[in-house]
Amino acid sequence: DRFLPRKGGGERYVQILAKGLAQEGHDVTIFARRFPVSPPNDRNIHYHVVKVPGWPGFLRVLLFARRCQKEAKKGSFDIVHDVGHMVGADIFNPHGGVEQVWLQRYFASYHHPFHRFLKRIQRLFSPKEWAVILLQKRQFLSDKTRHIIAISPMIKTHIRSRYHGVPEDKITIIQNPTDLSRFKPENRHVFRERERNKLGLKNDDIAILFAG
Repeated sequence: DRFLPRKGGGERYVQILAKGLAQEGHDVTIFARRFPVSPPNDRNIHYHVVKVPGWPGFLRVLLFARRCQKEAKKGSFDIVHDVGHMVGADIFNPHGGVEQVWLQRYFASYHHPFHRFLKRIQRLFSPKEWAVILLQKRQFLSDKTRHIIAISPMIKTHIRSRYHGVPEDKITIIQNPTDLSRFKPENRHVFRERERNKLGLKNDDIAILFAG
């Protein structure tokens, strides 16, 4: 519900996808509750504000889903592509994966049993959490969802394990793209010496980067 590309991977994905489609000559409309103060002025891309209250969270999730569905029906769209919380889209891309699987891993990240218990209680009594789970179930199992995109084999496995009613041929794995103008092996020659000097590394020092 927030199209803020600097804030998250899903938002950035929508920006890249929209620009790519627009460059191919397609007319693209992005629905969101919030946009940057000055949205990019891209040819063939239109920004549509879906007005819903920001609080309470569960009501925001449910109202946003419903109003997106109603307003999408008013437009003459060939394809409605959902990467967030909506019902009735042609294509559903659960960019954050399956909510219930994410919750399991979230709880497991707390090693102390008492902390884990508190987090479970907190989520159990969260109306917003239940709204997201129930909405996602409808997104996966609705006949109106013509196809589902998984961003990795792992996500496809999670969908199939949680929602047995989803046929395997209804899910296609399309991994996230990489901008090869920014991320390329040649960058090693451009930045290596400068960055090693910043860290005070000698020629025989080994530097290891962990990215997560």
